[in-house]
Amino acid sequence: MIFINSRPVDEQAMHINDMHRRRSSLHPKQPPTSTCNSAKLGVLTSIVYLVLSAVCIVLHYPLSLLCILVPALVLFFILAAIRRKKQIDVWTATFLATLGIFIKGAAIITYLSVFDVSPIGEQRKKGDTALHPKSIFIIVVLMCEILALIAAICLKWHLVAFRADPELVAVVNQKRKESRVMSNASYAS
Repeated sequence: MIFINSRPVDEQAMHINDMHRRRSSLHPKQPPTSTCNSAKLGVLTSIVYLVLSAVCIVLHYPLSLLCILVPALVLFFILAAIRRKKQIDVWTATFLATLGIFIKGAAIITYLSVFDVSPIGEQRKKGDTALHPKSIFIIVVLMCEILALIAAICLKWHLVAFRADPELVAVVNQKRKESRVMSNASYAS
């Protein structure tokens, strides 16, 4: 009998809710701004992608300058989307930057484990015109990035194609209403 609660449970719950309301009225919460957060995430991922591309440039200088093209396009696209204040445009570029981070990270780890970091000119002979294996590796990484860029562009086109246009939605809803009226009329007769 000592441990029996003399106050009803609902009364305790009301007391806790009142305390929470008083505390929240002292510190009003601001609504979250998802546009700002997605824009910050997009810029951050594209900058990390750009830094990883700079590491690739250090590893194999002359040819790997092309590997900075895709990250620069991603950063440009994110900054343009932020300037236009279009949140739907930011996340496809953020997806591409995240995919690029994975591609570049795997490429850097593979490059360091397969090849040595010595300059390319020391290993080649003067009359040799064939592509060096390091150059072929950089070209393959660049093609993977271009394939990811094409996939992101297709994803963006898919989103644009299925974006709800208010005029189109009104026309489709009107057609649906007409077809319902027609089908109800056929059931009635």
